[in-house]
Amino acid sequence: MSAVSVLQIQELCDYIVDFLHDSSPDLKSCALVSTPLASSAQRHLFYDIILNQGTPSVDDSRTLWNFDEAGACTRLCSALRASPHLIGLIRRLRASLEEDILDQLRAVPFGNLQDFVLSRRGGAFPEPGALLAATEIIGLPSIRRVRLIRPTLPDIHHLSRLFQQSAPQLHTLSLNYPSLPFDSGTLDPSLNGPAAKIKSLHITAHRFHWKTLLHSLGPFDFTELQDIDCGGMTVHSCSTLLSRSQSTINKLALHLLPRNADPEPAGLRTLLSLPSLTHLVVKFADRPMDDLKALFAPLLLSNELQDLALEFYTEYDSLRASYLDGLRLILSTTAFPVLRHMKVALNLTSSINPPTSETEGHLRAALTAWDARGQLEIVVSSWGARSQVS
Repeated sequence: MSAVSVLQIQELCDYIVDFLHDSSPDLKSCALVSTPLASSAQRHLFYDIILNQGTPSVDDSRTLWNFDEAGACTRLCSALRASPHLIGLIRRLRASLEEDILDQLRAVPFGNLQDFVLSRRGGAFPEPGALLAATEIIGLPSIRRVRLIRPTLPDIHHLSRLFQQSAPQLHTLSLNYPSLPFDSGTLDPSLNGPAAKIKSLHITAHRFHWKTLLHSLGPFDFTELQDIDCGGMTVHSCSTLLSRSQSTINKLALHLLPRNADPEPAGLRTLLSLPSLTHLVVKFADRPMDDLKALFAPLLLSNELQDLALEFYTEYDSLRASYLDGLRLILSTTAFPVLRHMKVALNLTSSINPPTSETEGHLRAALTAWDARGQLEIVVSSWGARSQVS
């Protein structure tokens, strides 16, 4: 008789909870049923602690202003003191860059916290106590990724102070809509600690000068950068920022928006010809760029590209004819010997109607030269609907 594998009670509970992991109410109900289910549910419930979502949505912002984050933080810290084993389950923490929040969190001995997300509720500079508490948490040995959402800082000194205790394990930095003026002056020598070697950088530009990140005494070292999303930066700014890490970049996301238009395409050629580039995302937004073939000429020499995504945002109901012609030329004249996945997305920004089959047909006809080189993903979406054909 063949042996029968019997699930242990805890294994069965883990399977049940994994199935329900997207539903917090169901997970909370499971936690009240039995000790094994509670143990499984807690892994999901405490993995990501959200005190501040950090969203720019108007509706969510109204909710945030009416939300007692300090009270929620007090209740969380009380629960963690009563059940210390829960602290080790927390991997991501999202909170406000406010003193009444962070002063409570700094007392929690987070041992496995890897992602720390900080958001500003208001536009004023953060209190000194908030910066001090945030510095302590960012300096935890377990921290790998830090994201700052709408941070408003007066100068590079305050940014450096936030990261002056960061551990060598920190490798990912995200700056979403930062307000930080460029300061070419000298830094306080007391802040001149070891620079964090950033491997992954994601920027959504706002009132922010990219040169701030390259300050000679700044808190970051980009010489080993591998992955960058340039966000709202101009192509020229992005190419200059990457001047120290051209040989290490393998993932690049460019946003070719009208406000980022560059009169000189040299920077774009530099970015598209990075020697180690394997993953590329290019987003267009009604940019007057009719010759896609010329745009991607540097890619014709690349034998390393494995993943290519072209995303078009337009007010029209279809792509420009020149874009479709450009797609045909790119695929018919470029070998891309190791390309395994290509995505072409058309986002109709002014239409609430579902995408038409004619629009999808034009895209698929332009991509017939793809043949069977790998996975092809076509996405056509509008405010009202989304259509995906693979």
